[in-house]
Amino acid sequence: MGLYSKAEENKSESIKHVKRWEIVERHAPNAETLLDYGSSIGTFAKHCPNSMVISQFDSNWKTGFCDERILDNKYDVLTAWHVIEHLVDPVGFLKRIRHDYLFLIVPWIEYVEEKDLPSWPYFEHGMHLQFFSRKSLNILLKDYEILEENNDDGVLSNLKNPEWIVTMACKRCL
Repeated sequence: MGLYSKAEENKSESIKHVKRWEIVERHAPNAETLLDYGSSIGTFAKHCPNSMVISQFDSNWKTGFCDERILDNKYDVLTAWHVIEHLVDPVGFLKRIRHDYLFLIVPWIEYVEEKDLPSWPYFEHGMHLQFFSRKSLNILLKDYEILEENNDDGVLSNLKNPEWIVTMACKRCL
């Protein structure tokens, strides 16, 4: 059995998604449409208001598949929680999906020392194609105004080093 019971894991997941929604609501209070890209089984969407039109898409990071139908719409909000690091072309991804606000969480290599890389949970099995530092995030987000940045994944982190991730709220400036 794991460290936590199933009930504790469910509570932790719920808290995480509520905190993520609070970030969205704080910066995009009038948003009516949201695309949760990389939505997995849709747990984040369950914590969004019923009045919001929500589209969900679970990407296949191995193939880079993107359902072209999502490109037909414009979204007030694009969420990409732990997604961008799996994409071959994150800049192209952000340009292709029409949106006003971007909310994302990515691994944050800025504070990882070289000696810690082998034990860094995000540096395994080739799943992560991108590793973000301050400089690379500035390049990725050059068309955005950064509204909020923190090292909290939505839970009072059970990560060994919470500074290993960064949560960002951004407004597109185009």
